[in-house]
Amino acid sequence: MIKKIEIENFMQLKTQIIEFGSINIIAGVNDTGKTSLLKLLYSSIKAREEFIKQKKDNYIEHFSTKLLNVFDIDKLGDLVTKSEDTLKVDLYFKDKTSHYYSFSSKATKKIKDYSKIDNSSFKLKSIFLPPKEVLTIRKLIRTTVEEYNWKGGYDDTYYDLVKALDIPLAKGMLSKGFKEADQELETSLQGRIIQENNDFVFKKGKQKFSIALTAEGVKKIGIINQLLKNKVIDKNCVLIIDEPEVALHPNIMKKVAKILYNLSKVGVQIFISTHSYFIIKSFHLLAIENESDISFFNLENIDNKININVSNLKNGMPTNEIVDSSIDMFEEENKIRIKKLGI
Repeated sequence: MIKKIEIENFMQLKTQIIEFGSINIIAGVNDTGKTSLLKLLYSSIKAREEFIKQKKDNYIEHFSTKLLNVFDIDKLGDLVTKSEDTLKVDLYFKDKTSHYYSFSSKATKKIKDYSKIDNSSFKLKSIFLPPKEVLTIRKLIRTTVEEYNWKGGYDDTYYDLVKALDIPLAKGMLSKGFKEADQELETSLQGRIIQENNDFVFKKGKQKFSIALTAEGVKKIGIINQLLKNKVIDKNCVLIIDEPEVALHPNIMKKVAKILYNLSKVGVQIFISTHSYFIIKSFHLLAIENESDISFFNLENIDNKININVSNLKNGMPTNEIVDSSIDMFEEENKIRIKKLGI
């Protein structure tokens, strides 16, 4: 699993050393670098995973292309902090290996400086779940990318997810922990997403519904359900979820949080970016109930510099803008009520 990342001059995150745990919750206002950080982690893992599976010839060329496609940029130099010369990244893993690379603000299509790494022994894999669901438009994404070489606004996190969903269901039983998570998801859905004639449909009892007519929240949970069944989400998987709260009811968020917590106990490393008080509170409750460490990172923009405040949800709800906004609204309501009473 990913143990630590050291960053210099990466977009908004100028100089950072961040240590990760089994579950990592990342919060902060817009434009503080949450999604960018997740994409950086994803690119580093996914490029190595693809290099091994697809038997690519040149790793650094493949990794350079992966960065370009995940961030949907024209040149690598766009990832370097404005007015700085060079980006440096050093990624450390729990097996005591590391992955270093660097390039300048003038870099176009290829990373120039990097450490030699042994991809043959690399066992991690990763999947990125972006905010928008892809079941409805998966054929469109594949067609535009594969036939027209045009992403149409959907970067490689979407394209990779579409390809992962099309992997046939795994043969045999899911292992303990993963089977339980799968069953919990189907209970939450009160049905399941299935594939028929190269299309996904939602099956509830004996009825089947077109995926286009299925609720957004159901589709988002169904995606995780499918990825469990085809073993994309399995041991040694880094599961990255960007804003899971989109289209999910708070009660469902709580159930999904419990499922993700249980997956972390059977070998899945979880990264989540969120704006949701319910997501943070759900993981806080899981942390204190189970006396488990859950890392929380709050990104703040102070004088155009991003600071990352790190805390453990086991030790309480940390101060952050999401909690503060909830308190402000509660206090505002009280002021309105008091004013109406003429007090």
